[in-house]
Amino acid sequence: DYEVVLGSRLAAILSDESARTAEIDLEDVPGITSRQLGALIALGRVLRPRFGQPCIKRASPNVVHLMKLTKTDALFNLG
Repeated sequence: DYEVVLGSRLAAILSDESARTAEIDLEDVPGITSRQLGALIALGRVLRPRFGQPCIKRASPNVVHLMKLTKTDALFNLG
């Protein structure tokens, strides 16, 4: 279940005091569902207070297009 994996990985990231930035790598993600987009938005809300605007790296054109359509691209740095 991706929520369990995401939750455990997120806990590790937030407990690492040496971490200075947060990047979300979507290289192997050809597309996302509305549920996954919601999880990405929630993840951004959790990361933002500590790291500022999260950066999404290597998102596919389909993911970028969906984020622009839903205006969620404003929540992330699409680098």
